[in-house]
Amino acid sequence: MKIKNIIIVVLLFSAVNTITIAKSKNKNFSLELITIAGYETSLTNSPELYSETTENNDSENKFKSPVFGGKFKLPFFDFCYYQEKSNINFGMSIGTQNLLDFMELSFKTGNLRYSGGISRLKSPALSSSISPFSAVNTNTTSLSVSLPSYSSFNKPVSFSTEINLLKLKFYINTLFNPDEEIYAFSLNKKLAKQGIQICLNSGNFGYEEHTFQSWFSDIPQYFSQGKHWCTNGQISFSLKNFSSLNTFSLFESPYKNLAVTYRSENKIKTKNLTLNVNGAYIPERIFTASQENISPCLQFKTGGFYKYRIPVSKPLFLKTGINTYTKIDLEKDNNIFNFTTGLQFVSLFSIFTVTANINSEIENNKNEINLNFTNYTLKLQESLSFKKLNPVISLRFSYKPSEEKEKSTFSSNYSIQLNYFNIQKISFISSFSQVFSDIKFTKESFTASLKLNLSRKNIAYSLKFDVDVSYDS
Repeated sequence: MKIKNIIIVVLLFSAVNTITIAKSKNKNFSLELITIAGYETSLTNSPELYSETTENNDSENKFKSPVFGGKFKLPFFDFCYYQEKSNINFGMSIGTQNLLDFMELSFKTGNLRYSGGISRLKSPALSSSISPFSAVNTNTTSLSVSLPSYSSFNKPVSFSTEINLLKLKFYINTLFNPDEEIYAFSLNKKLAKQGIQICLNSGNFGYEEHTFQSWFSDIPQYFSQGKHWCTNGQISFSLKNFSSLNTFSLFESPYKNLAVTYRSENKIKTKNLTLNVNGAYIPERIFTASQENISPCLQFKTGGFYKYRIPVSKPLFLKTGINTYTKIDLEKDNNIFNFTTGLQFVSLFSIFTVTANINSEIENNKNEINLNFTNYTLKLQESLSFKKLNPVISLRFSYKPSEEKEKSTFSSNYSIQLNYFNIQKISFISSFSQVFSDIKFTKESFTASLKLNLSRKNIAYSLKFDVDVSYDS
């Protein structure tokens, strides 16, 4: 799509929406502008450059390429534009909003972002990330498409349509990405009285030719460039204290066979207790929508947290939780077991959290089970809430052991975040991290970000400046 045609469409819909705003009592429009700048420097201690009397450092200092742009919103039309050097992100959305009482229509184009149901087609397995205080989401996940942001400039131009039949509670979404050869659609139906949701996500995705195979490759055979279908069906239901989401996925592979995966996520919730029981079964090797090759496995994710009110005059709560993740590889003898636990104290002005994580691998060798711990993590965080200031301070320590002592690493991270609310809003985030190997310093980094938000009526402007400093031994 040429820039000239985009400008014509923008001007046309701006005129239509200007007339709509003039006739409407609700001045439903806004303009958001943003400018991002930054500076980064990298210092490298180079032993090969050492002289007999002095040590030399290689350094690279430069200002980051500035990013500028904004978003313009009208009752039936949204437009955004962001630019970094020659990289451009644009997006446009045309919709009926509340114009029709029985249906909502919208059309989007540009460097669109998409997630939701398509993410399940790219990664049908359970995530290995766990938190002691997380509650599983048991709602169906349909295809979600949004206009681009200023944080990433690698998305090609895509097209999307959305149809929401309000009275029928039926939702249809489509996506077409010609550059990456993606065509996907989503159907979502809600049965409100029965507490049941049904969703279907499906798409045709392109993949690259695989011509090289090594002894270490997880891809079992050669295949040429082509396309394949990936589909999942979801059904969720909710009762008084129990809710469940079940997903059945079907993947067509380059080897012309079909593979099925199963995934179940369940939540039990009472007044003070929340329990999660999740599982996934991949009976045979699958080739996902993101060209990821996943071997057969069983996955389990179980845990929960309990919230207790401490009997004092002012509201004070104690929350404690645990969570585990287990992956059993059905092709190899390498299995994974991760464990996390935590405590959280919550008051009117403070949330103090302590979490500990242990990651491990379990190997079966000649009827012997070997448990190898791969990572230990401890995190402390304090979040305060005042009338105009919300500071957040966190400390994180991590240790990765190794059979070879010199390859074991210890890392630490210290961060502070300040949000100041007055007439305007000022945000400051700073982080400092260090990495040690065999008690020797190897890497150090410092990042800081300052963001100023100015707004007046329906016009907002954000100015952000980032600083990155790194040092390698």
